[in-house]
Amino acid sequence: MKPAPGRDVNEQIGIVVAALLKDDKENSVRWVLETIAKAADERKAWEAEASARRELSGVPAKAQGETALPDKEDDKSGPNVPSIGMYSHS
Repeated sequence: MKPAPGRDVNEQIGIVVAALLKDDKENSVRWVLETIAKAADERKAWEAEASARRELSGVPAKAQGETALPDKEDDKSGPNVPSIGMYSHS
């Protein structure tokens, strides 16, 4: 399944989600959303741990070989996951 070219990422995700829901694949869509949420939480925990280590060591992040990850507000490159309710056929 592949949306037509020329659509932005959010439109493509919406098309795929709607098609999956139409095919009674709501459990799969929910699983993907839960997995993405868990991954985001894990990334935040890693960032917090790295920040705490930097603060304790007093060494800047780049000096330790770490790369700074963009703040969520600054990270506009990725897609926004639409709400399942938006495509629900109930």
